[in-house]
Amino acid sequence: MIVTNLNTPYYAVIFTTLLTKNLADYEKTADRMEEINGINNTN
Repeated sequence: MIVTNLNTPYYAVIFTTLLTKNLADYEKTADRMEEINGINNTN
C-alpha cells in the first residue's frame, strides 16, 4: 500500500513472528494482525 498523504502524527505497526511447522491458526492470526493494523486486502 502506497500512501501519498502522510500527515503527522503517523505510526508504524510492526509484528514479528516465528514460522514453525505447526501452522494451526496461522492464517487466522495473520488476518487478525491485518485487522488490528487497518489493512484491507479485499481488492
